[in-house]
Amino acid sequence: MNFYEWGINELQSNGLSSDQAEAIMKSEINENTTMSGRWTDDIVEYPDFMKNILWLSIQRITLEFIKENCPKAWFRPLFDLDHPLRKEFEALQKF
Repeated sequence: MNFYEWGINELQSNGLSSDQAEAIMKSEINENTTMSGRWTDDIVEYPDFMKNILWLSIQRITLEFIKENCPKAWFRPLFDLDHPLRKEFEALQKF
């Protein structure tokens, strides 16, 4: 699996449709110049922290996409750290 495929898979695993995931990853490719030339690289050839750093960038792009295209999406709290539902969930996790 390459970085692009991994990004698509992660987005779909978090509730986005394949069309939404494709649109987000296209934006990510255009904005994330540090990954230029690496999108088709096999992800297992890189340390795990690369996925973590990439996921942070994908989450930022995804939240922008959600705000513009589907602000009431059920999966928004998965990407929006300030969403009230997410804050409520995190507060419950402290018990």
